[in-house]
Order: sequence, then C-alpha cells, then structure tokens
Amino acid sequence: MKNIKLVSIAIVVFCISAVSSADQTNFSVIKQLNYNASADFTFFLAEGGWEVKNGSGEVLCTPTYVQITSSVLGRDKILSIGLAANFARALVQFHGNCATDPNYFNATYIITRPS
Repeated sequence: MKNIKLVSIAIVVFCISAVSSADQTNFSVIKQLNYNASADFTFFLAEGGWEVKNGSGEVLCTPTYVQITSSVLGRDKILSIGLAANFARALVQFHGNCATDPNYFNATYIITRPS
C-alpha cells in the first residue's frame, strides 16, 4: 500500500513538472481555426496574436499560429476544446514549445477560462 502511494505521488509530481516546464502562450480569444487535412494539423490564430514566454517571463517567440501536429495524442480533444472556446469567446492558453519556424508554436496542452 505504501509503494502504491509513493508511485502515485511520483506520477502526479512528474505530470505537474512536465506541464509547468513547458513554454506557454498568453491567454487570448481564438479568432480563426484552420485545419490541414493532408497533414492532419490544426492551427489556431488569436485576436491580437500569440506571445510565448518561458517560466521566467522571457518572450521566446511571437507566433502567428499555434499548431497541433498529427503526432500529438489527444489532438482531437484539443480541437474540440478549441472549437468550443472559439464559439464561447473564452480565453485560451496553450502549452508546448516554439517551433524552429518562428511563425509556429507546437502545442500539446490547452487551458480555457471565461473572458
């Protein structure tokens, strides 16, 4: 029983640290959503644009597009959450990392909140 608790705590700490160590966009309202069926990529554009900062607040990139690539597990869920946020005009933030092309941010995590 004690080992199960320790393993559970380790998993929670690992998951929290993985999310907290990722770069993140500013909160913004989605103004447009694009889907490339050939590549199975989804792109989100923000009103006012995206700005990505690291945990220290340093600006890393200002991408035009937040992209969810075909390799992201659960990308269909991120798309659904993004669509719902778009129609609700909710604020959205993505976590992930800046792509080698400064116009793109590779997202793996989405957060929404009321605007």
